Amino acid sequence: PIRKDEFAARWAKIKERMAKMNEAEYKIAIIEADKLFDELLRRMMYRGKDMGERLEQITPDQLSSINAIWESHKARNMLSHDISYQISFSNAERMIQNYEDAFRELEILD
Repeated sequence: PIRKDEFAARWAKIKERMAKMNEAEYKIAIIEADKLFDELLRRMMYRGKDMGERLEQITPDQLSSINAIWESHKARNMLSHDISYQISFSNAERMIQNYEDAFRELEILD
């Protein structure tokens, strides 16, 4: 089962990280948002060895923001695998907004 209140509380913590406007914090926020989205996909019964495989199963007809989620997921991968990868606050904000838009579209966030 998907508990909207649980997701909302976790999302609020991600947004708090963004509000600090500190690069280390917004990098963590992107990683946490990606993890939260992947958790949602698993709860929605999408299968695959990783989030990429789960995302491949979703079409724009099912989730209009899927391409934006791919963009954010790729940024998350860069952050996780390249310690020297830098991201501006405005780009980080866009990545987080992509996740938020998808959560709203899926009616997980109000």
